Amino acid sequence: MLNGKVTKLKGGCIHHDNGPLGAAAFDRAEERKIELSKNAGFNAIRLSHNAMSPALLDACDRLGMLVVTDSFDAWNRQKNPQDYHLYFKEWWRKDLDALILRDRNHPSIIMWGIGNEIYEAADTSGYRVAKQLADEARRLDPTRPVTEAIAFYPSFMKATWKDFEPHLAVLDVDGYNYYVAGKHDMLERDSSYEHRYEIEHTLHPNKTYMATEYFPTAALENWEKTEQYPYVLGGFTWAAMDYIGEAGSGASQLIPDSIKFKMNLGGLGRFFTPNSWPVYTAYSGNLDLIGNRKAASYYQNVVWGNSSIELLVHRPIPTGMKEIYSPWGFPDELKSWTWPDQAGKKMLVDVYTRSRQVKLELNGKVIAEQTVPVGSITASFEIEYQPGTLTAIGYDNGKEEGVSELITTGQPSGIRLSPDRKTIKADKGDLVFVDVEIVDQKGNVVPSVDNKEVTYELSGAATIAGVGNGNPADLSSFQQNHKKVFHGKGLVILRSNDQKGAITLKASAIGLKDDVVQINVK
Repeated sequence: MLNGKVTKLKGGCIHHDNGPLGAAAFDRAEERKIELSKNAGFNAIRLSHNAMSPALLDACDRLGMLVVTDSFDAWNRQKNPQDYHLYFKEWWRKDLDALILRDRNHPSIIMWGIGNEIYEAADTSGYRVAKQLADEARRLDPTRPVTEAIAFYPSFMKATWKDFEPHLAVLDVDGYNYYVAGKHDMLERDSSYEHRYEIEHTLHPNKTYMATEYFPTAALENWEKTEQYPYVLGGFTWAAMDYIGEAGSGASQLIPDSIKFKMNLGGLGRFFTPNSWPVYTAYSGNLDLIGNRKAASYYQNVVWGNSSIELLVHRPIPTGMKEIYSPWGFPDELKSWTWPDQAGKKMLVDVYTRSRQVKLELNGKVIAEQTVPVGSITASFEIEYQPGTLTAIGYDNGKEEGVSELITTGQPSGIRLSPDRKTIKADKGDLVFVDVEIVDQKGNVVPSVDNKEVTYELSGAATIAGVGNGNPADLSSFQQNHKKVFHGKGLVILRSNDQKGAITLKASAIGLKDDVVQINVK
């Protein structure tokens, strides 16, 4: 209950990095990450898997974002040779105490997390450590429940559900990672894992449960459990925003039809698509590395009921090829009806909606209708591409419930710069994020522009802190005055240099009209 109202967790997990800024925790960058998450429909974040900066938690307090902490990604048993298991025995109490004593006065924090996918969770040593951590958290703050993200990998851990029960008994809120099976859930299962929400509630009626991590493609299945049961609090998709590392874990790839490919569960419990180089980001976020919404975000918001209908188009797949992606991925779809090379060719269109009937119109003419399958929110169409206006309309019993529309844009004409703020402080910690868009003569973003390089000229009381785009395979430096756009969009980040005055930023690209913006520094 939040202010007397039942509030389910529409959550996402976040890593610590800030895209083109790397791991530097600028206060404004931390605040922007929370603003972007709120705008994308999230009301909760889970910190993965370490203490975050005070600025991020301050932003959560101000903006109204619920927080579940996550203290450790490893205890005594290693996941990687140089990870925290080397220091856990000596440092766990000091580190946990430091985190809770620093952060316990943040109203945004609703739970203390003590671990993530701990490898010894199913044996007695894991139970003993969990009790130590939980007792210490309750000693320092008896006002908040203790949780943990439990991963159930039967063959890897050589355990059944019964082996986890003493460990789970230590927790106030059980957190399950990838428990509710989605259509791309390839984690191993045995019969003891089925219907655990229902069984655990019967055995422990005073406890509550949540999905501490779930696959983007399993959002619907998870939310149905959340809506069905009052003791299921909600969940956290992996991930809210793209981050650097775990490269390619959510990126789709094209491989020949002739290749039979099957994902396998690795020792770290993570899926990766093969040969993903030069992908350097995880690409599993609802938002890309610079904060633009991806297909999974639009799907997720229909699942939550934040949006009534969303229309997306799959990038064309060449003949003889097929798309593969891990459970952390999502089909390679865009909110775009601008495909210059596809005239007369078939295109796959997905409509996500809670409505039961969907009508598809092209240039005002009905070209397809479909009833959304039971248990799904997806209506899929294969239609011939023709430029113009593509419209999806959702109906229930003949009543229009929602409309989503895409238009074919004109040729790229110019650059549009949109700073997130027009005034910043004369402080080296302050930043301004400038969105960069390639637009046609009507001001529409042209999403088919993927490789146009934009050059930036800066004068005044600032420096360029970083440039970026959402392309997971663009390895060019963040520390330069030029960068290619991706889907017609890019980002340049400006940093105050402690002097009052004005900043003037000019963006130019071959064949496009320049744009200039000015920001005041006070």
